Amino acid sequence: MRGRLDDVVRLYAGLPGDVAPELERTILAALRDAREEPVRGHEYFPARVLPLVLDLVDNHPALRDRQVTGHHA
Repeated sequence: MRGRLDDVVRLYAGLPGDVAPELERTILAALRDAREEPVRGHEYFPARVLPLVLDLVDNHPALRDRQVTGHHA
């Protein structure tokens, strides 16, 4: 059974400098602090973590004023 991994919820392209890897580290640390485990591999987490991830992304200082591509969940 193939999981639905084709929905784009947020997409930011052309991020400056180290914004993307720093944000990824922040998100993974928050998921670890919340004791959330990946459900597949290292980067696939259960859908219940989406609100946490979106909160971190939407409130990241480097992204706050950028245009969002995708829909708001």
